Amino acid sequence: MPQPPAIPLRRLEIELSRLAGFTDPKPELEQLTTPGPIAARMIQIALADVSGKEVYDLGCGTGILAIGAALCGAKRVVGVEADAAALDVARKNLEGFRPRLAIEFVHSRVEDFDGGRLDTVLQNPPYGAQKKHADRPFLEKAVELAGKSVYSLHLAETRMFIKEFVRALPGGWKDDVVGTFDYPLSRTFKFHSKPKVNISVDLHRITRKEVSLRP
Repeated sequence: MPQPPAIPLRRLEIELSRLAGFTDPKPELEQLTTPGPIAARMIQIALADVSGKEVYDLGCGTGILAIGAALCGAKRVVGVEADAAALDVARKNLEGFRPRLAIEFVHSRVEDFDGGRLDTVLQNPPYGAQKKHADRPFLEKAVELAGKSVYSLHLAETRMFIKEFVRALPGGWKDDVVGTFDYPLSRTFKFHSKPKVNISVDLHRITRKEVSLRP
């Protein structure tokens, strides 16, 4: 299926910002909608590893990164999500695009997903507010599935944890922080005490030193 060329950043922000978010976010899954401007900037930074490539969006939620990647010319996108209700929203979001984008949504826990390698992984995993290092299973699955690169958002305060995780990986990987964003966090769950706060998040680019696309 032919894919559209990459689109300008501002238009991408607008397209992603109009997508529906979670209808009933689950605190145990830390379901927070990725803001359109952050999703758009993340994909633009990753563009060389997205356009014309096959891409995973792990923990895809309502599909914002998957749809953004497809809008920016990804050859194929697979979104993986454990929550069926979130996938229903993602599929409805996808229906709004014509011609249809080359995205497949898979209902599975990230830890249980057994897919072959694709070129690139995009993800905005849980930040560990409910369970420390809840992002670790996402990182482990991402490096298993990525043929070349992983782009992953994490709390800036966990930067050293991510770097130590990557340093310990077998086979040769490196980690670069390629962006830092103020993530606007609106009151979503009962335990959020303030109407809105900004948290600092890093975009990590984790790359395989020896590229191999064999499954």
